[in-house]
Amino acid sequence: ANCTTCSVGTFKEGEGTGGCLLCPSFSTSAAGASNCSCLPGYFRESAASEVTDGGSCVACPSGWAKEDIGDGACDVCLGEAESEDGGTTCSLVAPIAKARAAAAAV
Repeated sequence: ANCTTCSVGTFKEGEGTGGCLLCPSFSTSAAGASNCSCLPGYFRESAASEVTDGGSCVACPSGWAKEDIGDGACDVCLGEAESEDGGTTCSLVAPIAKARAAAAAV
């Protein structure tokens, strides 16, 4: 039997018969992968969760970000920097706009 490499966004745990499985939501894989990794802006919800059992990738909360593909934790935005849910980068909010929003909230 001829073997076929799993395509990007799919995986197969080991050799043998059977097809490739789609990566769970918010994750991807390279061609020929045996597991999937979370997309930028997402992290693996539980370190004990196996990629192959559909372990969830969840969005980094606001104020946190993750630039790279992988299952690692999100990084906290430092100082005045902020991000939205699922953020891939932290960015500074213009101080004037921030002051206006704070004043409007009073």
